Order: sequence, then structure tokens, then C-alpha cells
Amino acid sequence: MKNSKTSNEPIAIRNEAYGYDYYLYENNVTLKNGWTGKTYYFSKNKRKGALTAIPEGYEVVESPVSKMFFVRKKGVKGRKRNVRVIK
Repeated sequence: MKNSKTSNEPIAIRNEAYGYDYYLYENNVTLKNGWTGKTYYFSKNKRKGALTAIPEGYEVVESPVSKMFFVRKKGVKGRKRNVRVIK
């Protein structure tokens, strides 16, 4: 992962399987039932709004099957997968 705590550069995580850097973004969503929250996603495109730090209480992990990254809350026990935590 490319970033330093003092830098204003966006987080870039290198996917070795595909050879691309992915940048972390957040999106505010409102569902039909009124629930509002934030979703996090990665994109190959570096553009305005990329996050400069991983959100507090979250971690970045890599799927063992697709080799793609996703963000999840720390300490949440989901399905028993061998996901790799990205530091």
C-alpha cells in the first residue's frame, strides 16, 4: 500500500494478480427504506475524492478467489474465508 500518514496523496493499493493500482473512495447512499450510510469501493481511476486514509475501524482485505480488494469493519466475523488483510 502506497501512502504515508502525513501525505495528502490518495491510498493506492497494488493488485499483484492484475498489475494495477486501486484507489479507495467512499459513497453516501440512501436506500428506499430511509437508511443512510457510507459504502467504500476501489477504482483503477485516480480522480478527485480518493481517500487519503483507511476509515477508522475498517480494514482492507483481499478476496482469495477474485484477488480484488474490499473494505470491512475490523473484528467482524463473517463467512470463514481465507481473506488476506492488507496492511
